[in-house]
Amino acid sequence: MKSLSKNALDKLNSYTPIYDEQWKYTKINQFDKFDFNKIKAPTDLKVSDPLLNHLKLENALKNNTNNCRNIFNKVIPNNKNKFILYNTAHLKSGDYFYLGSSCIANKPIYIKNIINKNDSNSFYNKRFFFHFDKNSSATIVLDELHNFKTLSNIVYEFYLEENSNIELIINSNKPQTTQILNLGAKINSNACLKIFPIDISGELIKNNYFINLEKSNSEFHYNSLNLLNNNNYVDNYIEVNHNTKNTLSQINQKNILQDKSKGVFYSKSIIKENSSNSQAHQHNNNLILSQNSMVHSNPQLMIYNDDVECSHGSTTGKIDDDALFYLRSRGINLDNAKQILLNAFLNDIIDNIKNEEINLNIKEKTNSWINNYANKK
Repeated sequence: MKSLSKNALDKLNSYTPIYDEQWKYTKINQFDKFDFNKIKAPTDLKVSDPLLNHLKLENALKNNTNNCRNIFNKVIPNNKNKFILYNTAHLKSGDYFYLGSSCIANKPIYIKNIINKNDSNSFYNKRFFFHFDKNSSATIVLDELHNFKTLSNIVYEFYLEENSNIELIINSNKPQTTQILNLGAKINSNACLKIFPIDISGELIKNNYFINLEKSNSEFHYNSLNLLNNNNYVDNYIEVNHNTKNTLSQINQKNILQDKSKGVFYSKSIIKENSSNSQAHQHNNNLILSQNSMVHSNPQLMIYNDDVECSHGSTTGKIDDDALFYLRSRGINLDNAKQILLNAFLNDIIDNIKNEEINLNIKEKTNSWINNYANKK
């Protein structure tokens, strides 16, 4: 880890961004308050099932567990923004997760990352490395609850070997958090990664996703919800590289915004020249519930091969007046009618989560948020 940190520091000294479109809508100087001299490690994570092997990252690298040295820090693209390099340069704590070859998790695996301690100087610089071996399969729920004012710079790396099938639900509630998350994934042949980022509130959240479909028949599915109020700000940048033929990506995000909240959806799917018979689809739908809320939507396709199937679309508007009138004409009061329509707007995302327990849990949280909106005077 010391060698990696030194190498990252050297790169920072001469770092020049070569691709910084992920900062088009969010000013990078908003994160100038990050102080890497005040890093404090959060409480240990709790993993519900030993089937997912969990080690301290430094121990895994020291012992080269499952040959992890050859892939660690090679999944995340270090040249995309300086915070990835900062994460490595100042890395003091991290976690390594491994699901073995042909391991099938028959029930969801929960990883709880809850910060309960109030410390005005808290700054978390964490690294999470997930390695899924051949023919493995699991649904993983990452529960993130930060109850106090927190600054964090987090990097996730996901390495999926052939025929692995992983569903990841990132269930976040960080009302006072300023965060940069950089997530990188390499997905090999016949492997599939499904990500469900659920962000309910966040003072200033910047999420960057860098996905590489490396081998034939690899897949990436992104289904995201942002529920924002007050002065919440969440920016999601998703970049998917189709690096070979017969690859598939599906990106779908829905935002509901009220008060003075702001949201960003910036998605870019890049179909390389040798990526024939690939598919890339992007969809973004936004509901604006107040005059002072705002959303930026920018779905993009970069296509360098004619033998592909691609689509993208975006809608932004308020609650449908005709649908509201119809429900009220059936005797449903205004607040309940709004709740019905908002739940219907969200449920096609949530219903992609097939596990009933997780599905119901997410719906309870979104219902609570919607109820607060409907009852707000």
